[in-house]
Amino acid sequence: MDWDIIDFIIAGVLLSSTGFALRTVFQKVADVRKQVALTLIILLTLILIWVELAVGIL
Repeated sequence: MDWDIIDFIIAGVLLSSTGFALRTVFQKVADVRKQVALTLIILLTLILIWVELAVGIL
């Protein structure tokens, strides 16, 4: 694979924004069921974006 610096920057932004989103969910949402649902949504979104950028499946 031929990775550029842009690829690493995009990966860093994706992982950082996912971490900030998860931290916000855990700080702001008190209901555990909502925390689990929002966590799954955030992680699935990360996976879909990562796969799309990596191989263009979708």
